[in-house]
Amino acid sequence: MVEDDTFMSDFKQEDNWWQGVDGKWYPPVSPLSEHPQTVQQSTTLVCNACQAQNSSTSTFCINCGQSISGLVPGNPLPSQQNAGTAKKRKVSILIGLVVLVGVGFAIIQSSKPESKTITGTYTLFSDNLTSSCQGSGGYSDIGPSTVLVVTGKDGTEYDRTRLGTGTYLYDSCMYTFKLKVEKGQDYYIISSDNRGELEYSWEELDDISLSLGN
Repeated sequence: MVEDDTFMSDFKQEDNWWQGVDGKWYPPVSPLSEHPQTVQQSTTLVCNACQAQNSSTSTFCINCGQSISGLVPGNPLPSQQNAGTAKKRKVSILIGLVVLVGVGFAIIQSSKPESKTITGTYTLFSDNLTSSCQGSGGYSDIGPSTVLVVTGKDGTEYDRTRLGTGTYLYDSCMYTFKLKVEKGQDYYIISSDNRGELEYSWEELDDISLSLGN
């Protein structure tokens, strides 16, 4: 049977057949875009430690010597990727904790009342002093073991200390002392054993000079 070229031409053109220079008809060819392109896979091993590129046949990094066995070309080991992510997360958490601690410390410091250290002297005058700066007679209660106390108007005790070793000057002994106190009282009281009390304002507490005797 002779093929009707005109009929076949009309029929096959509608079905996207095409006619070659040899006069024969050929089936349609799918467009190039319909065929998936072949992606060339990387054959380079990337070191997790220094990111250097190595041959796919390498066992150790040529740059840092790190083992790269088990790596997938172009990608680090998943476990090592996760380790890097976890390490970054830990660093972020540590930084956050440091910031929180710093902020908390600043808040605590700002909430604390103002304080100061009182530096003063206590001088005992007497003709019957010993080189150990221990009083005698009517001043036998004054000496290195004598206690000084600082309190507020409301009775709050802030600090206490002993006079300690004094400086002997033949007819007198001078003791130095330090007491810590916080701001917030109308006035402050410094007292010693059985020797009465003295009142001071906050401003007057900067330098205290106490004396007793002739």
